[in-house]
Amino acid sequence: TSSEPPLPPTVPPPPPPPHAPKLAVAGAEGSDKLNYVEVQHVVVGAAGGKPPPPPPPPYSSAAAVRELEDRVKYVELNPKQPGPTPQAKSYSAPVPAAPLRPRQPRGIIKNRLGSGLKKQKRNRVQWQEKSNEDHSQDHRHRYRRADTNVLCVKFNKLIESSHVHTGDAVVCGNPECTAILSHLSKVEKTSDDHQTWTCEYCGTENEIDPLDPEEVPKESDTTFMISPAPVGVAGASGGAEAPRESIVIFCIDVSGSMCVTTEVPGKFKLKGFERVKSLSSYNTHGEDQYLPRQRRDVTYVSRLQSVQAAVDHQLQELSRNQPSQCVGLITFSDEVTVIGDGCSEVVTVAGDRLWDADALDKVGTDVTLPGAIKNSCKSLSKKVFSLEEGGQTALGPSILLCISLASRVPGSSVVVCTDGLANRGVGNLDGVQDHEEFAAAEAFYEDLGTLAVDKGVTVSLITIKGTDCRTAELGKVADRTGGKCIIVDPMTITKEFGSILANPVIATDMMTKIILHHQLYFRTEESQESVLTIPVGNVTAETELSYDYGVRSKRKKTRIRHRGAADSDGGAGGKEEPKVPGLVLLEGRPHLPFQLQFRYSSRDGSKLMRVITDAKPVTKDRNLAEKDIKMAVLGSHAAHKTAALAMDGEYTSARANAIGMQRLLQRNSHASVGRRALYCEAMSDLIPLENRLKERQMREHSTRGLQYSDDEEEEGNFHVTPSVLAGSKMGSKKKNLLAVPRKRKAMSRMKEMEDDLATYCYQMKTTSSTMYSKSAVESDSDSDSDSDFDSDSDDAEQHYYTHIAQVTVQTTDVVFLTDGLWDVTGIVGYEGDDVLYMSTETNPWQQHLYSTLYKKCLTCSQDGWNVSDSTNPSIPARCDYFSVSCDSFLQYCIVSCQGPAVPYSLLMKYTAGTLSIVHPLETNQEVLKAISTKSLPTSDIFFIPKTKSGDPGLSGRIFYPPNFSKSHKYPVLVYVYGGPDSALVTNSSLLNSLFLPFICSNTSTIIATVDGRGTSYHGDSFKHIVFRNLGYYETVDQLRTGRYLQDLKFVDESKLAIYGSSYGGYMAAMVGSSGSGVFRAAISQSPVSDWHYYDSLYTERYMGLPQDNSEGYNRSSVLHRVANFSQIDYLLIHGTGDDNVHFQHTAQLVHALTESEVQFQLQIYTDKDHSLSGEHTRRHLYELIREFLLNSFA
Repeated sequence: TSSEPPLPPTVPPPPPPPHAPKLAVAGAEGSDKLNYVEVQHVVVGAAGGKPPPPPPPPYSSAAAVRELEDRVKYVELNPKQPGPTPQAKSYSAPVPAAPLRPRQPRGIIKNRLGSGLKKQKRNRVQWQEKSNEDHSQDHRHRYRRADTNVLCVKFNKLIESSHVHTGDAVVCGNPECTAILSHLSKVEKTSDDHQTWTCEYCGTENEIDPLDPEEVPKESDTTFMISPAPVGVAGASGGAEAPRESIVIFCIDVSGSMCVTTEVPGKFKLKGFERVKSLSSYNTHGEDQYLPRQRRDVTYVSRLQSVQAAVDHQLQELSRNQPSQCVGLITFSDEVTVIGDGCSEVVTVAGDRLWDADALDKVGTDVTLPGAIKNSCKSLSKKVFSLEEGGQTALGPSILLCISLASRVPGSSVVVCTDGLANRGVGNLDGVQDHEEFAAAEAFYEDLGTLAVDKGVTVSLITIKGTDCRTAELGKVADRTGGKCIIVDPMTITKEFGSILANPVIATDMMTKIILHHQLYFRTEESQESVLTIPVGNVTAETELSYDYGVRSKRKKTRIRHRGAADSDGGAGGKEEPKVPGLVLLEGRPHLPFQLQFRYSSRDGSKLMRVITDAKPVTKDRNLAEKDIKMAVLGSHAAHKTAALAMDGEYTSARANAIGMQRLLQRNSHASVGRRALYCEAMSDLIPLENRLKERQMREHSTRGLQYSDDEEEEGNFHVTPSVLAGSKMGSKKKNLLAVPRKRKAMSRMKEMEDDLATYCYQMKTTSSTMYSKSAVESDSDSDSDSDFDSDSDDAEQHYYTHIAQVTVQTTDVVFLTDGLWDVTGIVGYEGDDVLYMSTETNPWQQHLYSTLYKKCLTCSQDGWNVSDSTNPSIPARCDYFSVSCDSFLQYCIVSCQGPAVPYSLLMKYTAGTLSIVHPLETNQEVLKAISTKSLPTSDIFFIPKTKSGDPGLSGRIFYPPNFSKSHKYPVLVYVYGGPDSALVTNSSLLNSLFLPFICSNTSTIIATVDGRGTSYHGDSFKHIVFRNLGYYETVDQLRTGRYLQDLKFVDESKLAIYGSSYGGYMAAMVGSSGSGVFRAAISQSPVSDWHYYDSLYTERYMGLPQDNSEGYNRSSVLHRVANFSQIDYLLIHGTGDDNVHFQHTAQLVHALTESEVQFQLQIYTDKDHSLSGEHTRRHLYELIREFLLNSFA
């Protein structure tokens, strides 16, 4: 940044992530509150660099919250080398690196490769980098940042009644708009015979017939009657009346593979056992029918028997609960058999007719319609149990025939159950090899879905677990019609049948139109229109659609052409953007209008049009737009869009959408426990899919080479041969059954997609926001902390914090017991519903004991304790930093105060959310007496504000020497540690470290310590930013600290020094070698000089492998910047017996300093360990540092 001095030219800092300007508009999700929505025009791209480290173990659905702890922050969406998705806590912050906590390697053996292998690897990497050099821009994608501009259409609204408008709808004259006059419209009287309505969507001026005030809609939800329900409907023969109840058709696979059995413990007889019993009559001599070693205590149940039991169960349920429901049965093997309701004549379709779409359609329209289940239940059940396995799988013809039969009564449903690949008749998927044949077969099932929608039929697909049915293609029928697509175990198929039939159709022939203001547009690949028309077909209460939309920039032309502008321009086609009315003013605030139009047939046959109009406020503030975010709506939209992109073969775009939406939801999930639960519920669905797509991309790299790009467009498109339906009588009138261009890479991915992945995608596409809302209820409670640090840190809401979650293993339900912008530092114990835990809820430098049951702090109020009273005002009696341990029954606890008072320990009894003293274990009265005659430093907490360049605010602790006066100028020593996941700024006692009071009191020096980025208790974005880049951000923050202190009136700006041990010694060396001119002196005790020489388990946890992050290792090395030590006084201290940071580090640093002819001071402690322990050693060390500082400051 401009405010920070750059590092030496040889090791430049990493570039910051891109940021983008933003423009916000209002959302359209219905609510009693104002829901702001915001869009981003300049998107945030993926971070470059080397591939991430290895992943943690595979995802388990029972560990959704644990998975969130291990997610990536900023993903390289186009890795040049194979490697699964890195894992860190969230995606919330744009971090130019991989996550902080990948799985730790169990052991790394370095320098074991032969020189020949190393040379080959080095040459391969150099060749790869060179080959990608000219095309680096082509292999990087930039994706728009996720926002809240999502419009959700929930069809359960149709169940509720609305205001019925008696007049006709007034429609906008612009054919590209067709908005309807609503309560938001402004009608002006131009003459006695005419009125003018300026459309609030496209700006067209419409001259309308005079309307009485009661003819103008006053409600936001209005229903218009198009035509009433018919009195009767003639049957196909002209005389009989067709059934008005919808039809349910069970389409059952009876091919040979349905005889595969599953062991079920226990011996029992299945319904339909008579057929097996009759076969046993041929065993006249009663021979043993068991194979050698075959178990005799189990029953072998075939797939067909499981399906028979499930279908029969549904027949009995429908007979009891919906006796008027019409139910039919169709089976298929190498022929299709129409059984109907079991009472009518059986029709069989075989041979060449299976390849003739028109012949199949004619059979469906000619056969007798099934009757009510109350009359056919017994006969149909008997037919079900008479089915036998055998033959191939004519799946395509059977679905086509089912749709043709069910379409005779709109609102009907088809349930298909199969276990095999379609290999006979139309829609054959067996033996398809090249792209064109595969695309034609795939197009057949897409066209089937389109025809089913047009005819008001819903198709659901059930496949058997462990089989290959090509669900990716078959599922297109269910996906298009709004049905379900599931994989089941044969033993649980009855439950799945019931779930499919549990949601009845509430409307048929649904045509939905969504109209936006002309300055908004739908983000779709086909177009960027402001009006979207969707043929939906049948809808249930759980049917839901969602779309995201954006704001047109000045470069985008308005897609709704203004009629008046075109006419006045002489038919110029609207080259100039028309002048249209501005925003709608409601309650003095600018709003944008939205309108939904539903045209559908109700269950009684009447045709209706329902119009819902609303307006949402406009804002340019992303935080305001996200204030009342609807987590369930955005979660379901993320699932829909990610799954849709994945099924289109666009894995990179799907993962980018998942990651972007996860970041949006994560940074808004801290407001309440309810939001957090919704967030976890949504991510438990989204994260596994993103993982699977990442794995598939890595598999492509391993099979097709490292140069296989993730660009879904690179291999070009090809045109697909139209399916058989497009050329049949059924599809001849359907323009949408024409061949469309397909992407070769997408087609290859579809061919290779496993059934379980395809099924998961289809299930996510049918996810509704209601499903998420059932598991968690949103709360408006405010969990923001009142601490000063939070007010200074505007980025706090973007951080992820550690909290306690209760997980039910059997159901994988997750409930967060704590929530807020603070960390739980440890669980003390639990008994029943009460969990005691330590946290930084008050502020990051205090630690207290809390209870989840009583929702209170147990150690914040210390009235009556009186264990550390002192007459010395520099020793406060109050304690702010505790450590606690309790027995397993939470009856007695040892409560230890760590500061700022003189430390003490108490045995306390815990009862109903209250602590009471049983016995003081240690009150350190002798220490109190001893220090009462001493002059001790005083301390305070201070804050460094965030910078304009985006560096976060920092908290620190400052120690003032005895008799401190603001009228004097004091030298400053910055005491630093700064290691990952550490915390030095706490309200602990001065006596916990004798070094600080010794130096502060004996040299009249101010001591300051600041926790920079990488440390704990300020959110994971703050902590994880140092991953693969140790030393850079920490150095920047310590330099900021030095500049901040220099600006204080009581600080001598020319006398600043920095001191640290271990990682702090490394930080002192990095700051001292920065060449910034801020510090006069630096003291490094037992420092790391180069991460290549340190413990591999620690180093590679934060830096990755050296061969994968060579730039990071070089940038973090002190050895590459030793020349700058000539600008300061430098003291280097180390023990030769150090078993942690080996003496090799200091030896290498001394060599580098000597080679650079830099003068410095060196102190070696023979045979001393890492901490330089020993009374005489510590005294010598303290005097050494004191003398060095006095000489340097002099």
